[in-house]
Amino acid sequence: MRLILAFVFAATFWGNSSAHADPVTIWSMNAASCVPAQAAGTNYSISGGAVTNVVAQLQYFYCPIPYDLRALNGATHTLTLYYAGNSNYTCTGLCSQFHFVEANVVAMSRSTGAETTVVSLGSVTSSTFASVSSAFSHTFDLDANVYYVRIRVSGNTSNPQTVYAVALKDS
Repeated sequence: MRLILAFVFAATFWGNSSAHADPVTIWSMNAASCVPAQAAGTNYSISGGAVTNVVAQLQYFYCPIPYDLRALNGATHTLTLYYAGNSNYTCTGLCSQFHFVEANVVAMSRSTGAETTVVSLGSVTSSTFASVSSAFSHTFDLDANVYYVRIRVSGNTSNPQTVYAVALKDS
């Protein structure tokens, strides 16, 4: 009987471990929850948690990261951006420079206010829901910096760009 109990105990605690854990999303936020640099109205629209740029003007959204990022030090992280463009629009020539979505993890110095981009990713127009990811390593120092995600969206009335969400994963 003791041998059976010892086996059950060992299987419970050691049988479920793995050498490599799957990536875990440690923080995510829908785009509508981010703070816009401009007031809503004619520049962008909000619907179902997503933000859509509707004029030919660059829009900025700031997403706070209310998570103690120090637990991630020493690991590889992944920033993911979820977005879509207009499926009825064909982007040609220089269009891709003006129709895009971009996300950056930013470290802002608590002593000077200087901003440093930790990781940046972006993509040009996608006709369907899509995501883009970028892996990065960074030692988070919450005593020296404040961290947030900055989203930039550029589009126009004929080619609006929609941002759905951003997420950080601990790879």
